Amino acid sequence: VNQFTPGELPGSFKNLTSLKTVWLAQCNLTGDFPSYVTEMMEMEYLDLSQNSFTGSIPPGIWNIPKLQYLFLYTNQLTGDVVVNGKIGAASLIYLDISENQLTGTIPESFGSLMNLTNLALMTNNFSGEIPASLAQLPSLVIMKLFENNLTGQIPAELGKHSPFLRDIEVDNNDLTGPIPEGVCDNRRLWIISAAGNRLNGSIPASLATCPA
Repeated sequence: VNQFTPGELPGSFKNLTSLKTVWLAQCNLTGDFPSYVTEMMEMEYLDLSQNSFTGSIPPGIWNIPKLQYLFLYTNQLTGDVVVNGKIGAASLIYLDISENQLTGTIPESFGSLMNLTNLALMTNNFSGEIPASLAQLPSLVIMKLFENNLTGQIPAELGKHSPFLRDIEVDNNDLTGPIPEGVCDNRRLWIISAAGNRLNGSIPASLATCPA
């Protein structure tokens, strides 16, 4: 933890367009999210977590072509998560934008991130349904969506197409319907946590035979 005086990133930072790694977690940074990071086309690892950034996530961040790790959790970010067209940051492995005040729906296009292993969107104000496309993510290991305002059902195909899926957390939303029958088809599931919803139906018999 750094004890920097609260302040914004220096304006000259935007000239460092060749940076590959930016790790500025817990640096007491304030002000609007620095939109110029979307011009850093060599960026692979961006961690601005645990600061006091405000404003919205600029749509251009989803088009940084080499970006693999994006950590923006525990800030004061607001607004919808807007993705214009196809996600250019197709190499994303780890995406954590939790513990903000983000609104709107979870982008359907997150389901196109074939390398994504960790999706952390918890403790925001996301609404609408969980996109069915998230059930198609072949590399997904951990999906944390708890403490939002999500409605509708858990995607019926969840578990069938993600052979490494280990952890599903959707607590404290307003989800209805059943737990998907194939949620343990991958045989690697450790955790499924869905308390504080309005789920119904029967608990899938397959859960009883999950190895974990």
